[in-house]
Amino acid sequence: MTEDVGGTLWMVINVLFVLTLGGALVYGTLMWRKYKKRPVKTVERDRATREAFASGRENIDGKAESPSKTST
Repeated sequence: MTEDVGGTLWMVINVLFVLTLGGALVYGTLMWRKYKKRPVKTVERDRATREAFASGRENIDGKAESPSKTST
């Protein structure tokens, strides 16, 4: 009975995990290539990044009031 467990664990660790990792890498590569080919998504991402940076910069410069200052 204990010999069967060793063979099963070998199968799980060396075959299933490697196949799962390989599948995840292939899927991620395909999704990355597909994402890079969408100029609309790139423009949308860049716009959101600029907006987030601008709002953060306002908070740093003191132009926008932070919630912690209004509560005290």
